[in-house]
Amino acid sequence: MALEVATRYELLPAHPRSAALARDRVRALLAAWGLGDLAGAAELVTAELISNAVKVSEPEGHVALGVYRVAAQVVIEVWDAEREPPRPMDPGPDDIGGRGLMLVAVLTRRWGFRRPVTGGKVVWAVVDAPM
Repeated sequence: MALEVATRYELLPAHPRSAALARDRVRALLAAWGLGDLAGAAELVTAELISNAVKVSEPEGHVALGVYRVAAQVVIEVWDAEREPPRPMDPGPDDIGGRGLMLVAVLTRRWGFRRPVTGGKVVWAVVDAPM
C-alpha cells in the first residue's frame, strides 16, 4: 500500500487578518482532500497558531502556513521568525487570553515545535479525528 502525502505551503503577512485567511484556506484544502470532517478542529488550531505567530512577528513581517496530509492525518505547521518556543500559559478565571495552546492540546493528537536551521521556529500540530 502506497503512502499518500499531499502538501500545501503559503506565506502570509504578519497581520491579524491572516488567521481568518489561513482558516479559510485550510477548510477548502481539507474539503478538496476529502477530509472535511477534520475541518472544525483544523481551522481552530490553524487560527490559534497563526494568531500566536502574528503576535511575535514584526508588523511588516511574514508568517508561513504549511499543511500536510498523510493518509487520514493532517499536520498543520506555522512558521514565524521568533526563536523563543511557544509557552502554554496558566490563565486565571478573569484573564482574557492565554488559553490558545490549551485549546490546541485538546483538539490535536500532539503538538510541538522545532527550530529550523534557516531561523525562526515552526509550531506543528497533528489533527486526525473529528472533534
